[in-house]
Amino acid sequence: MLFVSIAGAVMNMLVCHFLRNRLGIPLFLDTVLTMTVTFYGGVFWGALTGALTNLMQESLPFVGWGAYLFIICNIAVALVTALFIRWFPQELRIAGTEKTLPKNKSRWFQDLMGKAIVLVLLSFALCLVISVLGGLCAVIIDGFTPPTLDTALMSDFKSPEQNFRIALIQRNFPGLIVEIGSRIPVNLLDRLISSFAGYALAVLLAFGERKLR
Repeated sequence: MLFVSIAGAVMNMLVCHFLRNRLGIPLFLDTVLTMTVTFYGGVFWGALTGALTNLMQESLPFVGWGAYLFIICNIAVALVTALFIRWFPQELRIAGTEKTLPKNKSRWFQDLMGKAIVLVLLSFALCLVISVLGGLCAVIIDGFTPPTLDTALMSDFKSPEQNFRIALIQRNFPGLIVEIGSRIPVNLLDRLISSFAGYALAVLLAFGERKLR
């Protein structure tokens, strides 16, 4: 599992780099493999994957010690995912998935919808948790200095998140609300894709492992 966690962290970083720097897509998707490893191997290995992801992201290149605070966010993804697995073991099961699929089509559809609903709920929970934690980390890194319109406009980081930040600053919201609120719209889509992709990859990984036995 250690190799799986390291490989997952590398893939997280590469996917994020490819989407943002190569394709210009304003999404991170740097927690997809964190969720995959959590679904597949449990919370410890998922949290390790998340921690390794941010360690590599913030070290290559090194942008300052404060950026390592965001490790908390990726670890939180594993913790929240594990909590949902505990709450919804039937919907989010991985082991034996192909053996327990119902033969009745209506029952199969109900099971599929159950999984989809739980994954959507998981994505909403992750959006809220990661937006709050990310906003808190940003405020701490900035030394609790409220963001200003001038610094936001001068930033080299251009994305929808930055546009939301500027809109909130213009409406004179407090700094913490700006940092949290500007993250929610992008995180909502990001976590929705990550939840479904992470679960699908975990199912494929478990299926591949059983085929190799």
